[in-house]
This record gives sequence, C-alpha cells and structure tokens, in this order.
Amino acid sequence: MSRTPLGLLLHQTHFDLKAVRANRQARFSTLLMPVVLLVVVVGVTGDEPISDHGVSLTPATYFAPGLIAFAVLASCFLALVVELVVLRESGVLKRRRARPVPAWTLVAGRTLAAAAGSLAVAAVLLIVATSGYDAAVPADAIPAITLFVLAGAAALSALAYAVSTAIRSATAAQPVVALVALPFLLISGVFFPASKLPPALEAVADVTPLTHLAHGLRHAILPAAGGIRIDGLDLAVLLAWGLVGAAVAVRRFRWLPRAGGDDQQREPRVGRVAHAGSGV
Repeated sequence: MSRTPLGLLLHQTHFDLKAVRANRQARFSTLLMPVVLLVVVVGVTGDEPISDHGVSLTPATYFAPGLIAFAVLASCFLALVVELVVLRESGVLKRRRARPVPAWTLVAGRTLAAAAGSLAVAAVLLIVATSGYDAAVPADAIPAITLFVLAGAAALSALAYAVSTAIRSATAAQPVVALVALPFLLISGVFFPASKLPPALEAVADVTPLTHLAHGLRHAILPAAGGIRIDGLDLAVLLAWGLVGAAVAVRRFRWLPRAGGDDQQREPRVGRVAHAGSGV
C-alpha cells in the first residue's frame, strides 16, 4: 500500500466503502429508500404540474432533485452522526485513532465514502425518474448536479462530525438526529415548494444547507437555466456551511468514549496529535 497521503486516503476510502456495502440496512436506507419515496410521492401527487418560483414542473421533475438532496442528507448526516457516536462510545474510534494513520485520513475517507454513495443514489434516482416517469433532465445538467451532490455531501458530512460532538451516548444519537434533521427536512423544499411556507419558516429555511442543496439541484435541471446551470448563491451557502461544520468538528471532535459524560475529559481531537506515530 502506498504511504503517500493520497494513497492512504484512497485506501481508507476503499475500506469505508466496503464497510458500507457490507451493511444491508445502510444499503437499503441510502439506495432504495429515496427511490421508494419517489414512487410514493409521484403516485400521490398524480399528473398535476407543480409550480416552483414561477416555473411549472412535472411531479417527477420537481421531486427528483429534492429526493437526491434527501439521499445526501440520509447518507452524509443522518447515518453518519449515528455511526460516529456509536463508534466513539464503543471504543472503535479509539482503536482506529491508535493506528499510525493521520486523523484527517480517517475523517476524509469516511466523507468520501458518503459522497460516493450519494452520487450512486443520485444516478439511480435520475435513471428511474427519467425512464420510469416523465422527468426531464437535460444532459448538460449532469456536471452541475454532480457538483452540488459533492458540495452537499461535504457540507452535511462536516456538520455530522460537528453535531456528533454534542451527543453524549449511542442511545441518544437517533432521537437527537431526528430532532435536528426532520424539521429542516420539512421546510427545505424537498417534499413541497418552500414558497408555500409561512414567512417566519421561510426565513429559517433560506439559511439551511438542505434548502440550498435542493434548490441548487432543481435549478440545474430547469429548462430555462443556461450556461453551466450552477446557482452561485446555493453553492456558496453550502461551502460556508461546510467550513463552519469543519471548524466546529476540528475543535470539538472526540475519539474516546465519554467517561460518565464528563466534558472535561482530556481527549485527542482531529487537529491534534494523539500518538507519536500519527502525525496530523
């Protein structure tokens, strides 16, 4: 195995991808669930066009980008937060951190694995939406969709590492994640247009990363979108959330189980060297 930083990163990413593939429940939740939701919401909505910011879209065209955003959320935030807390509290992260591998490699490898899974789900959703339904996705929108999936994966993964620092036990992980994510999921424009929200909720939705991920993906497939089909504001907001999440995670991320919930426990963090053989 190559000992270069890139070689270590690719090796760690390959390991994390194998771990995800070996988990059947993870495969179902990240790959099949968005497709099932697409079938359900299109079936419930029927053939009536949906108006979004003055543009009339078929239900499949409207919901496909939103469900891609949901898939990124599920893979890079919902599942990742729970996984991080469980691995930390069970001591698995402690054992991984003891390896002579830079801490950033472990973090970046898992993030890349989540991003790869998100791209796979996006591809499956687009194939189902265009082949099985009447979704219209221009070929020149694919680069923009790919960029937004990667930017969303980076932002939500960074936020997952940040949020995991505030959860004290594995049993609390799922309830806390649901409490954090579900309200934003409902107001983000994934399942219905955000323009139908009350003004107060619309103001909150306008600053959330999921809203800008869903809007950026939807903008990319609009027939009237020209040029490179990238909404600069949406991309900038996602990058800003990624930086905020990364900054919090670097400062607060813990590799060791909490000792009775004691916040004063001295533990190695992402940006510090815990062992002489693992330069970060």
